[in-house]
Amino acid sequence: IEDLPALVDYFVGQLAPRLNVPPLVADQETLARLAAYDWPGNVRELKNLVERSLILGYLADDFLVDALATSGQDMAAGMAASGDADTDDSLLVVERRHILAVLRACAGNKSEAARRLGISRKTLERKCIQWGV
Repeated sequence: IEDLPALVDYFVGQLAPRLNVPPLVADQETLARLAAYDWPGNVRELKNLVERSLILGYLADDFLVDALATSGQDMAAGMAASGDADTDDSLLVVERRHILAVLRACAGNKSEAARRLGISRKTLERKCIQWGV
């Protein structure tokens, strides 16, 4: 746990350039929330959380509550708590959830969402039309 701030900084520094996104800085409240978590997935779980945060564009307390609640064994409980009763983890469902989450994080800006997702805006538009979004 004492290494957590250094690990977060390391993963942000390693992943932000690879994802072509700006680096994020975790405030003390966020680091305290991370330190309070049990981390059953250990360092890999932390790396995945940082990567999702970078993709969504923020490493904030509200996101951590959702992300930590839906990681590992708490996945179904977190989805039910968020009102998402669909526990189908097929690739298409996961893709849709992720794209819509990034789109929400970008306040509906499809160009920015497409950039963060690493897809063309045209592909994003096509998927949104397909989903009726």
